[in-house]
Amino acid sequence: DPRAYQAHDMEALEVGDAVFLHTHHLNEEDHFYVNGGAGSAAFPPTTAPHGAHFYQPNRTYNPVDRVDDTVHTVLLRGNASSRLKVEAFICPDAGCPQPPPAPIGYGNVAGVVYWSDESTWRNHSLGRMPQAGDDVDIPEDMRLVLDLSTPVLNAVRVQGELYFADPALFPVPARVEVALRAVYVVADGGAIVAGIPGLEYNHTALIELHGQRDTPQWALSNDANLGAKVLAAVARYVESVDGARTRLVGQILLHGRPILRRWTRLAASAAAGSETLALAQPVDWSRGQEVVVTSASWNPHEAEVAVIRRVLSGGLELELEAPLKHDHKGVRRVLGGGVDTPEPRELVTHAEVGLLSAEILVRAADGEAQHAGWRPGGESAAAGCHAGGEARMCGFGARVAAYGAGSTLHLRDVAVWHGGQAGLERPAVLLQDVGATSSYIERCALAFNLDSAVGVAGDTRGARLAGNVAFESVDRSTVLVTAQETEVVENLALGTVKLAAGKSGFDNQLPATFE
Repeated sequence: DPRAYQAHDMEALEVGDAVFLHTHHLNEEDHFYVNGGAGSAAFPPTTAPHGAHFYQPNRTYNPVDRVDDTVHTVLLRGNASSRLKVEAFICPDAGCPQPPPAPIGYGNVAGVVYWSDESTWRNHSLGRMPQAGDDVDIPEDMRLVLDLSTPVLNAVRVQGELYFADPALFPVPARVEVALRAVYVVADGGAIVAGIPGLEYNHTALIELHGQRDTPQWALSNDANLGAKVLAAVARYVESVDGARTRLVGQILLHGRPILRRWTRLAASAAAGSETLALAQPVDWSRGQEVVVTSASWNPHEAEVAVIRRVLSGGLELELEAPLKHDHKGVRRVLGGGVDTPEPRELVTHAEVGLLSAEILVRAADGEAQHAGWRPGGESAAAGCHAGGEARMCGFGARVAAYGAGSTLHLRDVAVWHGGQAGLERPAVLLQDVGATSSYIERCALAFNLDSAVGVAGDTRGARLAGNVAFESVDRSTVLVTAQETEVVENLALGTVKLAAGKSGFDNQLPATFE
């Protein structure tokens, strides 16, 4: 699936010769340009000018690679010496079509069915309630409310709409706790929803992802592999009777209980042994939630996780379940005021405090074992992350991703724990080639990561990362943005780690916290 290439001078050809150059694409591209020019509506004849080209978007069988793919063809004339620059585009020049901000009818109970109702499944392909290991397809015409905790399923493929039960919208018990457990959860042109802006999800919801390094991978194409242990939104095409093709985009919309802020600074120093934290700004966090207190020294390993016992003083003070192990400074330093720097400047050196918990949690089922077994000295924990007990099989966390033009990821006030897949360059949360997008990750906690915490890559424009806490990453930059027009603002990131064991002596480049 080349995104761009150059065809150089064809010196071996005679004046009357011509060559057709075909490239195969598993992705369905929107259009191609050759030297900035659009293609023809039909396959070019041998008499066509140098650089004439044609794209066949309808998939045909490729016997060499044994896949159905699309083909782009460029004509090169023997008497032409000019180079050709060939570019593939996944979106129209005007930008990718934007999906609606939420599925039509969210909050409308008409036409919805409930997971717990046996009658929901009588006419389903399963013919019964889903059981452990099942593949569950939610078709386009199905609006399904998840109102229970599932067994560990294999794949949940959503082409319709899947809602987490919310007593404010659906006739379910007032205190509802639901869990979706599976190896693959994919919004395949459909929508997975737990709250939208203005109708946030104020209850407990768990998406627990299962799988190991040797679990079969869910590949979309050569350059889009969902892998396993994955929650993903992807686009797909449907074809009508008259041959018209429509792109349906996947949506993952998760909006938890709104909080004032995900992180703040200390208002005063907290000494080792202290059980209280004075905060610079009020918070609306809760008893039993976990926080990270950052290091304020040169030793990054002095960052520590604590549990809230009580929130006091109108949210300006936290009482902890256990004493702190390290000193955490909360002071301002004044620099300058001398001959060379007559104007003094204030340097804020306060440690920060970030909230790691949220009512909506996406996590790896065996995340603690994967996390412990991958790190130095983790050999004793390796048995918990793989049946073979090999440490090299650890470090395989969960991942949340959006792939393909128009696919949408809206995460706000959500926690993702033990995400990322070490050694595979798969961040905990990834936006890949989604085109012009409304996607955002805001006020989220991305904690105990085994790769980058978040990545924005490929043809992705307009994504927003704001107010998040990203705690830990292994061998990769914590926040990794290679796409254009990405807004990154007021995020707290820490705990970027490089593992040296088993590495080449030439592998000495340290990952960055923000790249």
